[in-house]
Amino acid sequence: MKRFYKISESFVQELLQSAALKCQKWPLSSCFPHLTQISTQHCAPKYNVFLNFRGRDTRQTFVHYLYEALRSKGIIAFRDDKSVNKGEPIRRELFHAIEECRIAIVILSENYAASEWCLEELVKIMKCKKRLTIFPVFYDVCPSEVRNLRGSFCRAFAEHEKNYENKPSKVKTWKKALSEAAGISGFDLSTFNGDEKKCIEDITEEVCKKLEAIKREKQKPKLRQGMATKAKSDLTGAAAGWASPPYYPHQSLQTIEPYIRETKASAYSLDVG
Repeated sequence: MKRFYKISESFVQELLQSAALKCQKWPLSSCFPHLTQISTQHCAPKYNVFLNFRGRDTRQTFVHYLYEALRSKGIIAFRDDKSVNKGEPIRRELFHAIEECRIAIVILSENYAASEWCLEELVKIMKCKKRLTIFPVFYDVCPSEVRNLRGSFCRAFAEHEKNYENKPSKVKTWKKALSEAAGISGFDLSTFNGDEKKCIEDITEEVCKKLEAIKREKQKPKLRQGMATKAKSDLTGAAAGWASPPYYPHQSLQTIEPYIRETKASAYSLDVG
């Protein structure tokens, strides 16, 4: 029984690019301006999880044990005290780590909002929320206090407003990010009756589940690759043909393009049965 596989344009582009490299005369961008350039770099992320926290509140306690729990499961977490390379610009290093991670754990504690750096990290995290799973942790603070900026959070922002009297938009951005983060379902230490070990175990379990789900999603395209093996072989042969006699690199694009269009059109109904 015959099956038909629809080849994506980016797939065709990859093959055309290999032909262009053989020719060394006609770049892909000039031949096919309607196709966008694809990246050939597929580097594995250095970190899985980004830890955003106020050091004076949790570095030596909760964050330390959470970091070790994640590491025991083979999960590489970024925390600024150990993970920033010496000599690297700190802001760039931290923001790059946020961009490459798939999960951010935001540990909201008593003095969290007093740290401008914590708030800057949080703004970046919220900007990446479409591709980043965010787990807020309410460490000895009430979620409603954070959302509504009461208590220590109110005092911290009163200080920020004085310090940034000429930049009110900056403080407004911090407030918005904090309010949004506090509105996400997360982990409240008070619901664990102060049992930090149990809280950390639950966080680690959720992180493992999420990373496993992400891994499964990434594997789905690989399962479909086998169906296109013959299709790829056919197209690769065709692409090589464009760069071989009688279609020499010095020939005009007008001579080559009819063959490209013909093969590209057939790529949408290749027999892979």
